[in-house]
Order: sequence, then C-alpha cells, then structure tokens
Amino acid sequence: MHGNLKLCIASRPWSRFEDAFEGRPRLMLHDLTQADIDHYIFSKFNANKGFVKLQQREPGYSKELQANISEKAEGVFLWVRLVAQSLLEGLTNGDRIHDLQSRLEELPRNLEDLFENILANLDPRYLEQASELFQIVRSCDDCPTLLCIALADIKHSSRA
Repeated sequence: MHGNLKLCIASRPWSRFEDAFEGRPRLMLHDLTQADIDHYIFSKFNANKGFVKLQQREPGYSKELQANISEKAEGVFLWVRLVAQSLLEGLTNGDRIHDLQSRLEELPRNLEDLFENILANLDPRYLEQASELFQIVRSCDDCPTLLCIALADIKHSSRA
C-alpha cells in the first residue's frame, strides 16, 4: 500500500485542478480514448447513407464535421454517442451542411446540460414513458440494472 498516493479523478479538466496540480504527473483519459472516439465517429457516420452522400459532395466539410465532433467531445464517449445520434438524425431528415454545423454548435459540451437539452426537446408523445422510467429509477434503493428497468417497463406497459 502506498501511503503517499493521491488521486484526483474528474471527467473534465477543471481549471481549479489544472492550477493546483500544474507540473505534476497526470493521466489524461481523453488522450487514451481519442483513437477509439475517432474510430466510433468514423464508423457511425460512414455507415449512414446521408453522410456518404455528403462526403461525395463535400469531402472537406465531412472530415471537418467529424474532427469537430471529436474535438468538442474532450474524451467523453457518452457525449460523442449522443451528439452523433443527433447529427445522424439530422442527416436522415435531410439537414444541409449549415443545419448540421448549427446543430453541433447548439449542443452543449457539458453532459448535464446536454441531458437537459435532450429532455427539453423530447417528443411530447414520449414524455409519459420517460416520466415513468425516471420514477422507476428514483424509487429504487440501489442503482437499478438496465434489465431491471426494462422488465419494470415491460410489466407496466402490459397493464395498459
């Protein structure tokens, strides 16, 4: 056991920690996940027919869009997943280059703000189901598994 070992773990680089630990050894998770994030973005977008067409029309812009997503992610996979889903939805809906760039710029970089944005823009027909799922999670003493939530949702849905 190392009595002198200290860890400070954060999902984003906070200036408070940057200042306090300047010049100290550190491990930046986003440096380790960058290649995986880039691969995820590349594979998801290249599997989308709308993006493939965009690549043919605007090869420079399509690479720039992917690079912007990767840069803004700051190593947070969940952010990449949610933003990629939003942009790919836009492509499926026929968004133009300007629309995609606006969509990317409008999406918050902070996960909590991104979740608020997603909930605020949730299709009204899904609000009741979302509320029920949140209530299921909230009523659990421990963190429920996805299987538990899915089973509770199925059980509840079958009563309707």
